[in-house]
Amino acid sequence: GGDRTIIRLRRGNVALDEHVFVDADPMKTVGLVANILRENGVVRVKVDSTGIGWGVCGRLRELSSVSNPNAPGRERDWSHDAEVIAVNFAESPPAGFETKVLNIRAYMHWIIGREYCRLKKWDLTRLSDDTIAELTASKYEIMDSAGKVKIERKDEIIKRMGISPDSSDALLLAFLDRHYMAILPRIEDMTADVMSGSGPRDVWEREYEEERYEVLPERSF
Repeated sequence: GGDRTIIRLRRGNVALDEHVFVDADPMKTVGLVANILRENGVVRVKVDSTGIGWGVCGRLRELSSVSNPNAPGRERDWSHDAEVIAVNFAESPPAGFETKVLNIRAYMHWIIGREYCRLKKWDLTRLSDDTIAELTASKYEIMDSAGKVKIERKDEIIKRMGISPDSSDALLLAFLDRHYMAILPRIEDMTADVMSGSGPRDVWEREYEEERYEVLPERSF
């Protein structure tokens, strides 16, 4: 309803172009988003389903040949081929991260944003200075002795800074993907890291190898 709609394209670990538009009509917004998905051959889109976003997400699903493959005859008005995934920032984090972060918003900022920056796992060379500023604007707090992280709410950021971090949210949504939680590498692997002078490395610096890690159930976004 008059807020910015921002789409961040991504290919692998590279953040691509950003599309920004404002339209108070949610159905026009759906049409604009569907066109961008189709023109860029997008295979998966994550949508902030909070508030009016729920209706936008639902209509995009109806228009998707992937998310709505069994639409009957006249209702088969597919306009794009992307899988549409609703994301509620307030819902619980993926399995294995419940003691680390409060919710999906904290998961995106702490586990994706912070770790990907620390380990240089994404290419952000196309980002504007404004998006970088948004990405680093959120405050955090440690909630308990286990170190669970809570990220500042969006409305609190708007009140404090007078900006809405829509661009950074779009970026983090683009990189919200299938993640695995490795419990511990084997002790001999950690010892080998130390002896080689490379470690011990934490679980984020290791490639996932099924035979070397015990893995919790995955959650696909």
